[in-house]
Amino acid sequence: MYNDHLEQFTLTLADVLKSIKKLKDQRMSAYGLRSSHVMVLYILGRTPDGLTPAELSDASSVDKALISRIISELTEKGFVTTAPSGGKRYKARLLLTTEGRNVANYIASAVSTIQQKVSGDIPKEDLEVFYRTLFILQTNFRNLAEEGETQE
Repeated sequence: MYNDHLEQFTLTLADVLKSIKKLKDQRMSAYGLRSSHVMVLYILGRTPDGLTPAELSDASSVDKALISRIISELTEKGFVTTAPSGGKRYKARLLLTTEGRNVANYIASAVSTIQQKVSGDIPKEDLEVFYRTLFILQTNFRNLAEEGETQE
């Protein structure tokens, strides 16, 4: 018998991610931003002391090259600045400007609204089981990918 759980999982996840990207793009267009900027602004909004690019990369699970491009774009648009570090640029802490903080607050509010709309009618206990299971799957997939093994 063919087991298609992985196929269902990956197709469903891809569809969910597509919808999330669309929601991000819709809400960010007023600021001239794209979905790729959202997570950086959201994370920096939760860290008032700022983060280094490496810390931001780790916190967002986005590779350092893309984080560098996003930071450059957000800096050019006036949403992010760097705290003087007296050292290397990659060690400088990234901080939100006043406008960046306003956008981060808007994102946090939008996240809360979206979360309520998509999961509000799901019992709390079901969500707890779902996320616990999802995190286990995430760990298992990451470990398998790092081992370089394939399952047939």
